[in-house]
Amino acid sequence: MTPPPAGPRSDPGRFLWDDDDELVCSPCMTCIHAYMDGPTCKAFPDGIPQDIIDMKNDHTQPYPGDHGIQYTPRAGAKRGFGW
Repeated sequence: MTPPPAGPRSDPGRFLWDDDDELVCSPCMTCIHAYMDGPTCKAFPDGIPQDIIDMKNDHTQPYPGDHGIQYTPRAGAKRGFGW
């Protein structure tokens, strides 16, 4: 299997590779509000903002357009994966 090319890049709402080619997981993957069929959720039904997907914002505080819904971890979820 060929490793992914170097540098940050994302698979929206799923994964991000950092500059060291470390695979990290978006916090969306552990949120109770996430829809697993794409980069959408209860807070952002039309698409999760790139800043949240890219982990520049962990969405634990209000974010424009989130309909008053913020990140809430699923039962048993642990913070990690670079955020």
